[in-house]
Amino acid sequence: MAGLLLAYTAKFISPDLFWIPAFFGLAYPYLLIINILFIFYWVFRWRLFLIWPVLILAIGFNLPRYYVGFGSNVEYSGEHKSVKLMSFNVHDFDFYTQTYGSNGEAFDRISDFIAEQNPDIICFQEFYSYDLKISHSTFIKLKAKGYLFGYRKLYNEKSKKMYLVILSKYPIFNSGYLDIAEGNDHISGVYADVSIKGTKVRVYDLHLATMGVSSESKYITKNYDLSNEQDIHKAATGAKRISSRIKNGFIRRSKQAEQVQKHIELCPYPVLLAGDFNDSPCSYSYSLLSKDMKDAFVEVGKGFSNTYNGKVPSYRIDYILFDKHFEALSYQRHKIKASDHYPVVAELVIKETTDE
Repeated sequence: MAGLLLAYTAKFISPDLFWIPAFFGLAYPYLLIINILFIFYWVFRWRLFLIWPVLILAIGFNLPRYYVGFGSNVEYSGEHKSVKLMSFNVHDFDFYTQTYGSNGEAFDRISDFIAEQNPDIICFQEFYSYDLKISHSTFIKLKAKGYLFGYRKLYNEKSKKMYLVILSKYPIFNSGYLDIAEGNDHISGVYADVSIKGTKVRVYDLHLATMGVSSESKYITKNYDLSNEQDIHKAATGAKRISSRIKNGFIRRSKQAEQVQKHIELCPYPVLLAGDFNDSPCSYSYSLLSKDMKDAFVEVGKGFSNTYNGKVPSYRIDYILFDKHFEALSYQRHKIKASDHYPVVAELVIKETTDE
């Protein structure tokens, strides 16, 4: 029960100041289930102690809806402007691992999916350019689908092939990037100012620091026999390394989130914020980035919407957020097998603004 209380505090305490609550925030869904089981246990025992898990559950009554959606698509009457936004971490189009096929099958699958969904704006993370020629043809193929405007930026100077990319069917009149935040090794994101049927809108495409634990956890599970004492010691050492990486990831993302929030505060236009945050809803970085924003999944999403397609515990870590100038019509997470992330798509109404 105390663990669930600590999880609640993860949204308000920067891991850079005190990192322990961040671990409990990550474990929130499991702590919630344990707390509910305690309630059932004390109900059947008819003990007064029941009041404590009930009170703790009541304190965080608003949190479960960030993990399980109970919304539905909204019908918007009358004339209105709308925009359909997609966020997709394409994991270098599966170029290295070729988990989802070979010879560019992942890109073809993603390309077909984009044509089927027909979003107005796409925020890509881990957009890999194989070489100059193929990179050129990749963008040409997407341009042929109507994405005549775009902005891309390398993750860092060492990354010669990995980009953050925004593609748009509407004109982009300004663009830029958020520099490398303290303690990080790549840019926090890119942004593009888009003119959507006369309304100026800023679109942010973020990719916050990764946990960096997938390869380590896979190695432990595949190579160590936990019935062997020596392997147990090696696995414990590996687990310590994983914990350290998770801790550092929390701190790095907190720095990035603070940087992004300051940038948004200076933005003169309505804001759409999308991307791979690499953090759960019960986290400091998500709490900061969603300040004065709404979450498309929370507003109109249904069911569970885990967006990470990996073997480690799956969470919703890819988001589409929007400010008061928008209203969500629909949200969907699509289980396309082409990356270690699932794409998310939201359709939003643009409310009347004064900058037209």
